[in-house]
Amino acid sequence: MYETDPWVLCFDGFDPAAEGHREALCTLGNGYWGTRGAAPEARTDAVHYPGTYLAGVYNPLSTEVHVGEAVGDVLSDTLGTAGGPGIRTPFEPPAEGPAPGGRAAHVRNDEHMVNAPNWLPLWFRTGGGPGSSSVGDFSAPDSGWFHPESAELLEYRQELDLRRGLLTRVLRYRDTRGHVTRVQSRRFVSQASPHVAVLETTFTAEDWSGPLTVRSAIDGRVANRNVAADRLLAHLHLMPRTARELNEDSVLLEVETTRSGIHIAMAARTRAYAGTGAGQVRLEPARRFLTDSSRWVAHEFDLALERGVPLRVEKVVVVSTSRDRAVVSAPTAVATWLARIDEPASLLAAHEREWQILWDEFAVHLHSGAHQSLALNLNTFHVLQTVAAVDADLDAGVPARGLHGEGYRGHVFWDEVFVYPILTLRRPDLSRALLGYRYRRLGEARAAARAAGHEGARFPWQSGIDGRDVTPTELFNPRTNRWMPDHSGLQHHVGLALAYSVWGYYQATGDVDYLIEQGAELLLEIARLFASLTEYDETDDRYDIGGTMGPDEFHDGLPGHPGEGLRNNAYTNIFAAWVLRRAVDTVALLEGRSCRPLWNRLRLRPDEVDTWETIGRRLRVPFHSDG
Repeated sequence: MYETDPWVLCFDGFDPAAEGHREALCTLGNGYWGTRGAAPEARTDAVHYPGTYLAGVYNPLSTEVHVGEAVGDVLSDTLGTAGGPGIRTPFEPPAEGPAPGGRAAHVRNDEHMVNAPNWLPLWFRTGGGPGSSSVGDFSAPDSGWFHPESAELLEYRQELDLRRGLLTRVLRYRDTRGHVTRVQSRRFVSQASPHVAVLETTFTAEDWSGPLTVRSAIDGRVANRNVAADRLLAHLHLMPRTARELNEDSVLLEVETTRSGIHIAMAARTRAYAGTGAGQVRLEPARRFLTDSSRWVAHEFDLALERGVPLRVEKVVVVSTSRDRAVVSAPTAVATWLARIDEPASLLAAHEREWQILWDEFAVHLHSGAHQSLALNLNTFHVLQTVAAVDADLDAGVPARGLHGEGYRGHVFWDEVFVYPILTLRRPDLSRALLGYRYRRLGEARAAARAAGHEGARFPWQSGIDGRDVTPTELFNPRTNRWMPDHSGLQHHVGLALAYSVWGYYQATGDVDYLIEQGAELLLEIARLFASLTEYDETDDRYDIGGTMGPDEFHDGLPGHPGEGLRNNAYTNIFAAWVLRRAVDTVALLEGRSCRPLWNRLRLRPDEVDTWETIGRRLRVPFHSDG
């Protein structure tokens, strides 16, 4: 990596060991969906992982787990394969009877943000010849298709332009015939049209003329395999539905998640042009339509390269899911939108204008040097890519790893508390939309509190599609090759962070209507939970909270009592006291205002607010002897 511009992240050379890191950093997205910065010709293997993720699209799967079993061999067997020993696909029922060897086993359910079909594939080979066009040879290393890890690369450079949301790659390579070809690609996931992405590739034969074969595909043969510690879990989330040719230059693929039943449709239009400027000519090559049991779809065609004459291939992709509003169906939507879509140049101009608006609101200019400025701009860029298109209709939260990969299974944690301040002061509409994700799951939080014998609302440490607690109770430890218990669900402070964000939104905006419609109900129900978690110590006239885990995530119990939680974790108690005081303030603020529906939903008891006031002042906070 080198730095010449605080707005451009650059990488020189192809480094297989660093490719996964680069793919994450070069992710492009808009809040509706995101795609890792993988090479267009990449396949999922030990080097590349071309993942695409749609906000709010989750799917639960079941896996049979053998507790206490050392499964290192199983883990290695599953790398790069569709299944492996000890893994059930989502289409197979749980095995009946005892586990092999009499080991204790149980079936666990896990919910994941789904790795959606890969829209990037744009494969090419030079020189013509009898290379196979079959689907089965699509990824064969000896099939003649270009792969960066096997090609003789003369130049390889990637640039992520943060101002424009544009990823550019320039490479030069020498093929087996000794011919040198220059390939430049540009891609963006549109901020102006959230369902649209564009990949534009320009080929230039430097010292030769001859045939070029291009294959433009949408690949639904994907799985969730991005996180090593999750590779023992079931990972096939998609079932094929439709693969068809829309017209002479467009194809469509539709898949469905196996249990949540979400339909995902993608359509791709691929066109080719020779020359530049006024002399540019649109080419009309004969297309070969390829598909594979409705899991993969492509157009393949041959072009003639002339020495020194650029040849450009434009791939425009649109996506829709059955979660979208105002669509008949996802396949109908993408077919309709693709037929109406602008040319890539117009799409790019609109995309850049939207990024300019975002940067006018969010950019912070530092005078401490290019390195610090680039780091700040890159982090802000990725935050905006995760949330910029979120609205109430999308109904999505803030995944802990954004839309950049499958870390933490794409779940929504308390990390949002660190994101809201930058949004609320600049784009409060985004904060309100994201807080709405929590409000729509308030019913599940209330049910969780009741199930635990408490009042109010208990928001889960990890949330997904419907607000149920999807925090795992065990995790695979790749260092020991064994399953280990996970007690992180004891971190109740996720609710406190939510209440903090609600109050922060009100303080920044003065939006009392938001408090009446949603915010106060969230804050007061969270206050109820923590009031009901307390125990009164009459001797000390103090209130205690037990069975919690603080945000350090290491102390899940006293020595010898793992998983039982701590008593009076300082962070939790101080934060709970603050929330209880803000609950009192909220009731006073709304007193006398027209919000009878709110009070009807909450049904506050006459002494409840006074109780919050008392507990908020008398919660115990332990201090060391040195103060």
